[in-house]
Amino acid sequence: MEMLNGTCAALNYNAVHELVDLLHLHHDSSFWSAVDQVMPDYAKDMKWLEHNGAGIILESDQ
Repeated sequence: MEMLNGTCAALNYNAVHELVDLLHLHHDSSFWSAVDQVMPDYAKDMKWLEHNGAGIILESDQ
């Protein structure tokens, strides 16, 4: 269950990260401030993704 919870949080972080990328082209302080406004605990999810992300496989029916 821990892997599933971590995976969901990591996917949420990834979605927020990519959406903020649309507003801020560079990962400067304004970028991370915007991420923090949407997801204040993003650092925990980012760290989880760095350690476990290679094991995530997303499959599509297409």
